[in-house]
Amino acid sequence: MEPHVDRLPRQLAGLSNVVLQDLEAAVGTADAVLLLVDHDDFREMDQQLMAGKPVLDTRGIWQ
Repeated sequence: MEPHVDRLPRQLAGLSNVVLQDLEAAVGTADAVLLLVDHDDFREMDQQLMAGKPVLDTRGIWQ
């Protein structure tokens, strides 16, 4: 999930295994969570959504 993207790029839009979801749906269905950017949406999200999932926070905002 990327909060600053409202549609998939053309190269990804036609792939059956790629979907654009809101944050809660994306984290809820994820097997693991990888944080690469420190957007406010990620800082403010309910961290309980990640309970029981492996999390790699490369920005250090969920520590």
